[in-house]
Amino acid sequence: MELTSKQRAQLRGLANNIDTILIVGKEGIGDNLVQQANEALEARELIKGRVLETSLMSAREAAEALAPRTRSEVVQVIGTKFVLYRPSSIFPGQEKLLSSDRIYEVSYNPSNGQKRIAMTGCPIVNARRVIFLITGRSKAEVVLASPAK
Repeated sequence: MELTSKQRAQLRGLANNIDTILIVGKEGIGDNLVQQANEALEARELIKGRVLETSLMSAREAAEALAPRTRSEVVQVIGTKFVLYRPSSIFPGQEKLLSSDRIYEVSYNPSNGQKRIAMTGCPIVNARRVIFLITGRSKAEVVLASPAK
């Protein structure tokens, strides 16, 4: 995902109004910081970080080291602050939907026991118009009757 200059400019404008939520200290970029950045990017898409003076890294080095580990793009680096961007997925398991050759996939969420039915990318990409119609039963009944994988 490469950002255009217009996209980067728009994201820089949006970043002006957000708080710094990621702090890089003297330990540098560890697994906990990467996990925190991933969670924040999934929830917010655009995050601002800061490198403390005690850190052995510059803000540019920290941003460029963190971006590949979080699959994000460096939007801006100014002084000790940096901004990262990653569009959040529609929902967990999105990669499976885009790569599947089936018409739909049923996913199961073990945390709450719910099933979700979703149309895959295959018919959407290959069709001029997509109409998803369930007749005779409610969507919930269709999801309950579908096998989870």
